[in-house]
Amino acid sequence: MSSNKTSSEASTTNHASMPATEPKDKSDYAIVKEGGWTSGKNMMESYGLRIGDATDHAEAKQIKEAFREYDQHQYEDAQKK
Repeated sequence: MSSNKTSSEASTTNHASMPATEPKDKSDYAIVKEGGWTSGKNMMESYGLRIGDATDHAEAKQIKEAFREYDQHQYEDAQKK
């Protein structure tokens, strides 16, 4: 089951005393967890990708990068307001 939330939408924690980490600087683990998955394996399975397949691992990496780019764009737009 895939999440319809972006990783930034899924994260509701607000640490006012901590500087916000820009999405471009977040780890793959942070992107996966903020996207609502319990692990990279869980994320891959939600997209029908196989853990033992190198091509599927490459696709999972592309998916995480797309989330990161989208979240970065949203972050930059919010900074302009």
